[in-house]
Amino acid sequence: MTTLNADASLPPPFPAYQGQEPYIFVSYAHKDVATVYPELQRLHEQGYRIWYDQGIVPGEGWAARIEEAIEQCAYFVVFLTANALVSDNVLDEIHCARELHKPTIAIYQAAVTLPKGTHLRLSRIQAIMRHELSAEDYRRKLDVALPDTLRESAAPAGGPAPRLLDTRARLALDTTPPGAAVFIDDADTGLCTPCEYTENLKRQPARTALLEMKRAGFEEACYEVELRRGERVPVSVTLTALPSSPPPASNADIRLVAPPDDDLPPWLLAENDPRYVELGENEGLLPASPTFQSPASKHDEITLVFPPRVKPTGGAIPAQLGIEWVTIPAGDFLYGNDNVRKRLPAYQMMKYPVTVAQYRHFCTATGRQMPDAPSWGWQDTHPVVNVNWDDAAAFATWAGLALPTEEEWEKAARGTDGRAYPWGNAWDAAKAHCSKKEWGDAQQTAPVGRYPAGASPYGCLDLAGNVWEWCDSWYDNKKDTRVVRGGGWVTNDPDYFRATYRRSYAPTNWGLNRGFRCVLRSPGP
Repeated sequence: MTTLNADASLPPPFPAYQGQEPYIFVSYAHKDVATVYPELQRLHEQGYRIWYDQGIVPGEGWAARIEEAIEQCAYFVVFLTANALVSDNVLDEIHCARELHKPTIAIYQAAVTLPKGTHLRLSRIQAIMRHELSAEDYRRKLDVALPDTLRESAAPAGGPAPRLLDTRARLALDTTPPGAAVFIDDADTGLCTPCEYTENLKRQPARTALLEMKRAGFEEACYEVELRRGERVPVSVTLTALPSSPPPASNADIRLVAPPDDDLPPWLLAENDPRYVELGENEGLLPASPTFQSPASKHDEITLVFPPRVKPTGGAIPAQLGIEWVTIPAGDFLYGNDNVRKRLPAYQMMKYPVTVAQYRHFCTATGRQMPDAPSWGWQDTHPVVNVNWDDAAAFATWAGLALPTEEEWEKAARGTDGRAYPWGNAWDAAKAHCSKKEWGDAQQTAPVGRYPAGASPYGCLDLAGNVWEWCDSWYDNKKDTRVVRGGGWVTNDPDYFRATYRRSYAPTNWGLNRGFRCVLRSPGP
């Protein structure tokens, strides 16, 4: 028996086929590349479309990509050797191809004894005993076995090889300053700028993705980008530095400058408020994004200039909002992954996230601008998106409401029995608006309330899926990011939709899958 333990470090002879025409899936052991690669090269030169494991993009799930390539292939060819028959990958690929009833050709590179399960699967398929045939007879037999539909149109003699369809989309990412972490559709890619992100779109011509680039001390850059098959799109961004705090000045006075129709006393809070600051002998609450003028010396006054403050409606919830409420009764519930028992008083939770129509009414009433519209446009019954925490808090203040704490949000989502999802303990993608197979395949938000089977024990809807929802709570003691809960339409990972799953963003960050809902802590609407 011939031993085929040649150098497995040989470079692949050509890129794997990535198009939509019928192709051959080739299975082999990597230790056999010295004998397999020349055979693949010969078939490639004859115009055969060949997919082998060099068609996997770094970072792709290996097993899922192999299974998909076998599902879509027209013919399955396996090179059998002693190495191949001890390779779990090769054996798995054979079993997958036979279960899918793919036309199969087994090329015996050497005389080998098949394992029991494999012998049963390969005993009734076409076999070519390569080790018993002359090179000429082997090639003639293989050429007869493979149909011409697996070949590209013949290229002129001496002409270029048939062009392969490049299904990879690339983003050339750069930031000033460099070193920003790159997230695609809420998933951490592990890359930092400057870098190139590559994604195999397979049979999709293009898709829209959510790109976020995050660097400490700077506002997160968030964009909707178009990934296009076979194209490399440059994205260059200058990051905006977060405003720094006014320098401590032990003997400095603070001069608060606000719009003339604003009153300042409501901005002075108790020390336990997370926005409370102390500057020397003067104390006060700094709203979301004041600008300030540094003092020339520690004895000069510090000037803080505040943007116009959203006025509360005076306690009456605007009837035009048409809010539907769900009562969350007082009592104990299980909180967090450790099911810590906590108690909350009764409160009201909005049945649905704040919609585009409701947020537009707020903007019209206050003179605030609507956020940038998503690619699918504003649709009144969909949840509003592209809002940051400050936007959500401003709406709540104006409406005489509040953003829910984490505890309030979680109790509304899982009730008192500690369930994993609003509807129970088993994940069911049919009960939430989310991507089903791949990140982003849902393409956009859905009208609120479209999934009544996904209701929480109290009757709240969309607490899993559609949009991540801003909470009032800080994520940790650093108090630089706010919590979001619930998962969004972009993700297909069941873990993100668990009622206990926590995620965080800077309060200034917004995104295509970020929205909110409000609570009312008074006895009723």
